[in-house]
Amino acid sequence: MTFENGNLVIDSGNTATQNYQFFGQGYNSDGSPMKGGVWEDNSQTSLLWMLKLGYYDSDEMKEAAEELLVENIRNENPDESSIRADYGENTLAAGFLGANVITPVLSDNGHADVAYDLLLQDEQPSWLYEVEAGATTVWERWNSYTEGVGFGDAEMNSFNHYAYGAVVEWMYRYMAGITADEENPGFKHIILQPALDTGAAYNDQARINSVEGTYDSYLGTITSAWTSQGEGENAELVTYHTVIPANTTATLYLPVDESAIEGFEAVEGVSGVEAAEHNGQMTVKLELESGGYDFTVQDGRLTVAYAEGYTADGSGSGQPGEPEDPDKPGTEDPFSAAADCLSGFRFSNRKCIHFQTSAQSTIPVSADKVLSSFLPV
Repeated sequence: MTFENGNLVIDSGNTATQNYQFFGQGYNSDGSPMKGGVWEDNSQTSLLWMLKLGYYDSDEMKEAAEELLVENIRNENPDESSIRADYGENTLAAGFLGANVITPVLSDNGHADVAYDLLLQDEQPSWLYEVEAGATTVWERWNSYTEGVGFGDAEMNSFNHYAYGAVVEWMYRYMAGITADEENPGFKHIILQPALDTGAAYNDQARINSVEGTYDSYLGTITSAWTSQGEGENAELVTYHTVIPANTTATLYLPVDESAIEGFEAVEGVSGVEAAEHNGQMTVKLELESGGYDFTVQDGRLTVAYAEGYTADGSGSGQPGEPEDPDKPGTEDPFSAAADCLSGFRFSNRKCIHFQTSAQSTIPVSADKVLSSFLPV
């Protein structure tokens, strides 16, 4: 693999023996016609997996891949010969192998704003195009239905096909910021990495300035919620609330400047406060013991207090460790808990709200249009 004339070039060896369906200009062994395709420079999926797998040998190559990926998504000046010339700005060009990693890879590499731009896109191809077309489940194809054209190829055109719904994983792991520590499985240790929406409005969709999420782990319910003010590069964290279940710990990466912790006064249960780079951005890193905490940024300074109902010894009403409510969905076993919680996001225009229900969620669209069941049920 080399970097030539602004492009990443991968030599895959002798192509004379290749008989991939993509290249087909003839027939398969069973006599069926092969599906044709086109060569596309710097495609989103190829760049995504290159970045995800660390398939580069220098920072220069990594940065070049990131720039090419963002350029492809922005699609401001596509080559006339590219398939991207037929699509708008801030649009997807990835299928099953790319749609599941596009927002995580962008966020992992410091481009959460681009990930939010994709989430809030409502032109085809996008998640919100399906919503505004009246979808109640995720489609198999981005163009399963197109206004003015009709239904897509019936050969593969399911209207209840979860693959593209993998974006909900990104909503949990990056928007709300609840993710597992691979070295301490089962959420024994939790990574909290809330990512603000620092993108600028480019369509009629309002930007996200409030997110709340919960995850019913085997050890208890994890809560992560934040609010922000400002828009675009001026977006700033205002509040952050979290609940860490009993017998667990967490590492929190707050998206604030290092100057915010000058004179910071920790409470019992909060330690290890320092500036740290995380997901390609500077953050403030804190170690948290089980309990409930409220962080506030005011006049550029970060403060922390115990959340309502919590005390220094971790006790208080609603504290993890109390007997589970038998009527609460998803508490009989960790699998049903995860399934119930996966559909526990609700978005309402400028706000993301979590609510306890077994099979409903919506994503941010205009106030009079919501998706009552974004996840297939």
